[in-house]
Amino acid sequence: MEQPSIFSFYVRSFVQDAGLVVLILAIATLAAGFAWWRLRQSNQYPTSGHGLTQRLLGLAPLLCALATAVLAALSLEGSALWLAKPLVLWGVSTWSPSSSAASPSTSDPCTPMPRTLVVLSGGIESSTMPSMSTLLRVESAAALLKNEGAAGHHFDHVVLSGGIGVPELGISESAVMKRYFDLLVPNQNTITSRAEGHEALNTVDQHLQPLPQVLLEEASRTTYENALFTRSMLAAKSLSLHVVLVTSAEHMFRSRLTFEAQGFQVCPRPATPRRYRAQRLFTFRQAGYSSSIIHEWLGLLGYAI
Repeated sequence: MEQPSIFSFYVRSFVQDAGLVVLILAIATLAAGFAWWRLRQSNQYPTSGHGLTQRLLGLAPLLCALATAVLAALSLEGSALWLAKPLVLWGVSTWSPSSSAASPSTSDPCTPMPRTLVVLSGGIESSTMPSMSTLLRVESAAALLKNEGAAGHHFDHVVLSGGIGVPELGISESAVMKRYFDLLVPNQNTITSRAEGHEALNTVDQHLQPLPQVLLEEASRTTYENALFTRSMLAAKSLSLHVVLVTSAEHMFRSRLTFEAQGFQVCPRPATPRRYRAQRLFTFRQAGYSSSIIHEWLGLLGYAI
């Protein structure tokens, strides 16, 4: 069987997925520019009395070019990683806007290691399936429990934080997280905390001690509420606000600032991302990831304001 040429491979790679939309927009840009140029050369171009029409005709190719450039930039492999790099580095650093530039904090928030682990939700796909971001966070939390346990450190509590993001599903994100968490770290001692109160769900197998008690924070819908309601839950149980925080790497910096503003001392442990090698030049997956990074930057802007 004849192998496809490198040229044909890249052509197919370009015109599939988001590349097809980029190609269509690029053609529309050329067509709009050519139509505008032809009108300028003919007697059919609107006279000075139609200023608005002239501006709209002149803007058409510019808007098409802008849409093409934005989609191409967002969906190109590497764009999201470039946008996320500062957020990832700041997320695990000890620097924050409240610290003095002349005397930055040198204390290690992970020494000693906190005994409470807080895992933030990243959304759910359905009433039984977490989003990929949430899956990675739960997997990272389970791996942290295993690794720290092997090193002789045991967490007393694990907080799964996430409220009802999609009312139509009728279930909190933390409850969906719990189902997946149980597959990785079974036989946990679980307590749920909703707006209306607390209730015990099940008990721990005494033969598997020591195991952390799992607390479900089911009222939050934003990162600010994650911090606010988690603080209330820990305060009600007279627990320390010195916690290990698990969330996605690009979300860690904003989360850490938000939790620290609520009085927490945060030991950051960003979730380990899964890296996929793109099979096409432009992909909607990359565009979605880039959009989530832009959301984080806008969130930081809101935090600064």
